[in-house]
Amino acid sequence: MTDEKEQRESSSERMRRMNADPEFQAKRNAGVKRRHADAAFAAKQAALSRQTMMRLNADPEFARKRNAAASKTIRRLRADPEFLAKLERPRVTKLLDDALRAASNLPPDAQDSIARVVLRLAGADEEAPVALSADERAAWAEHGS
Repeated sequence: MTDEKEQRESSSERMRRMNADPEFQAKRNAGVKRRHADAAFAAKQAALSRQTMMRLNADPEFARKRNAAASKTIRRLRADPEFLAKLERPRVTKLLDDALRAASNLPPDAQDSIARVVLRLAGADEEAPVALSADERAAWAEHGS
């Protein structure tokens, strides 16, 4: 208990000595002023940004240019097949996505063959899903799922 009391007293004494030191006071005050100046500067910048945006948004020419730029960006994105593919394709596993990417590099006949197999296995084809025999299921289980 006495150690804590001595430590507190020594901390207090140390703070008194530091506060009495003019060099320490100057450094402390400079740090406080700098923090206040930084906060004031940030507040002024934010206010100027808000005012500028309010003035710009009130200007019909600026609004027209802003909307034209947004429309141009949207048209560019819609024209990008990669972007459209990401929007239109539902979420799939990484393995299936890799398989579809690999298949997209094959000739059209091979792509159609793969598509028929996938559709048939998924049951999304006009025909009924393929029922695998016990031997076929075992072969799939042994060599990959």
